[in-house]
Amino acid sequence: MMVRDKQESSFVTKKPLSQKWKGFLFPLSPLRVFSNISSITIFAVLIALRMILQLTSIYIPVFSLSISVSWTPLIIIGWIYGPIFGLVAGVVTDTLGVLMSGSVWFWMYAIQEPIVGFLAGLFGYFCSIRMQSKKSNKAFDWLFFELIICIFSAVCVYVLIEETSKNVSFEGKSKLEDFFFKYSIWIILSCILFFFTFVQILMFVFWKKFRNNFVTCAWIVTLVCILSITISFLLGPISANEYYKYLYNQDSPYFVKYGIIFYLIPRAFKESIKAPLQATILLIVIPIANHYINEIKMHKVLKWTKVEKLKTNSY
Repeated sequence: MMVRDKQESSFVTKKPLSQKWKGFLFPLSPLRVFSNISSITIFAVLIALRMILQLTSIYIPVFSLSISVSWTPLIIIGWIYGPIFGLVAGVVTDTLGVLMSGSVWFWMYAIQEPIVGFLAGLFGYFCSIRMQSKKSNKAFDWLFFELIICIFSAVCVYVLIEETSKNVSFEGKSKLEDFFFKYSIWIILSCILFFFTFVQILMFVFWKKFRNNFVTCAWIVTLVCILSITISFLLGPISANEYYKYLYNQDSPYFVKYGIIFYLIPRAFKESIKAPLQATILLIVIPIANHYINEIKMHKVLKWTKVEKLKTNSY
């Protein structure tokens, strides 16, 4: 037991800059991901799960949008395996998704999944740094979380107050669409308020009851909000119109008539529902996956260094 403690402590000692960069890009180092059956299996299962979840989205006919958590396995890959594997996994899953759906490949949609995997890898790395730091102040994590949540909520509210004040009248195709667009401000505002309240309660519970996991909770929820802002609010409306131009060589008639608000209002509604669901799933799955991966990693570290360390201790 003492030998293992010494070996574990030697594993977390200070490393040169080159090894720090390697640890940043490939956090499972020295575990060789593709030479270990367990790590390959987990990676493959998450890829397969991503493709299966693509078929289980909830379609919203009013906006012609789907609420799906199919990117959740990709986020887990990035978080555990690092930004490089997350980026590569995003390229693989996007390619497979296009082949499965038979849709037209478009670069602005193709870059979104690699961005998701890469950002998840960044947040996973910084979260691990915060957890390992003995001088870590959890108040910093809370303040960072609150900043992102406020930005996320402010973007949604801005879309409602600023854009809908332009008296844009949507032409609904059914009574449901007419009703939704008529009361869209109150419906979406209720969703935003629900999301904001939900995450605040969630953080408070972790702060009081699960203090050891508070940092993980803060960074996971923050990651979900960052992905919503980056992918849905920033890239989403631009990609939708550019994709239409790519297919028909002209701007979308909805974009010309209604402007960017036509794309932003549905996303404000969609993300305020999807984000809490996705955050909850990640808060359950990531700690479990992290624990299992760390067990594999430690086993490999001990196995690789056993002979060398025992010789060193004998001297």
